[in-house]
Amino acid sequence: MEKKLLFGPFAGLLTFKFLKQGSNLDLPKSVKINNIRSLIIVFLKNLPLLIYLIKQSFMNHAARMKQLKFFYEDAIDSDWKLLNAGKRVQIIKYCPFEGSKLEFGTEVIFSKNKTVAALIGASPGASVSANAMSNVLIGMFGKEAQKKLKKIISSFESDLNSSAKKVATFRSRIYKQLGLW
Repeated sequence: MEKKLLFGPFAGLLTFKFLKQGSNLDLPKSVKINNIRSLIIVFLKNLPLLIYLIKQSFMNHAARMKQLKFFYEDAIDSDWKLLNAGKRVQIIKYCPFEGSKLEFGTEVIFSKNKTVAALIGASPGASVSANAMSNVLIGMFGKEAQKKLKKIISSFESDLNSSAKKVATFRSRIYKQLGLW
């Protein structure tokens, strides 16, 4: 097995497409009378982020290597190449305290009758997928699902930040179940 070291991410080329094979009209078509105010507010609030992303998008290999060498000074330029890891579209959401704001997380939303759920926002990685799915189950099936999840996942709804001992106990049990210890 060949070992690999990954570094990044760097912001990719800015585009108006929402999907890899989308249309350059995706963003312009999403602008409506009822959301233009929110778009302008989020644009102005996040101007430094936008400038940073534009700079990242136009970095060449040498500039990326310079940043990498800050963390791994023995990196050899020819050993590294840029790979496109994917695409992300952020959510603009209204917050009663901050007004319109850019959301960077993943969120589960439900239809009014709770028969359909959707995952929106940043694509979930392994660290949030289980939590997102448990939110769907509880949101759609209520207390019954909550009780079943508690039976299946012993640490479910436990405050693991409050006790290092509790974390060690759960981790030990999980590692044994997975055959890691």
